Amino acid sequence: MGRLQESKGLPPITIVPISDEILLIGLGVRELGYHVMDPVKAAEMVDENTICVAAILGSTLTGEFENVKLLNELLVKKNKETGWDTPIHVDAASGGFIAPFLHPELEWDFRMPLVKSINVSGHKYGLVYAGVGRVIWRSKGRCICLVPALSTEHDTLHFK
Repeated sequence: MGRLQESKGLPPITIVPISDEILLIGLGVRELGYHVMDPVKAAEMVDENTICVAAILGSTLTGEFENVKLLNELLVKKNKETGWDTPIHVDAASGGFIAPFLHPELEWDFRMPLVKSINVSGHKYGLVYAGVGRVIWRSKGRCICLVPALSTEHDTLHFK
């Protein structure tokens, strides 16, 4: 089995609706199994095949913000101990629009060194088509995703 097929993402159960799309590009998913992430348990589940841990800022089910700052601190320590480079993706589909205004002191974004990408979803607030969303990356460059099922290369990923 190649490195891509062995790779795993660690999303909370509330982000798992994207599992089909993740599998389409050849990655595995190991669900964290709860609606609000426990950063300690999430960090314990990280192994050499983990390519990303996804944290949610504004869970669809509860509206809760997961503790991205604590997750970052735990993964910095684990990465240092193991030599791995496990990053964080923040699914800020809902919370990314309100956290900066309601909780400006909350550290969940690119101030955290391991946060490599953040997505927001404009359709969560109405008056736009479903599926309108954005993802931003910490670093410049082109994101190329190999999609084995389509035998092609894509510059962007589109999730339902």
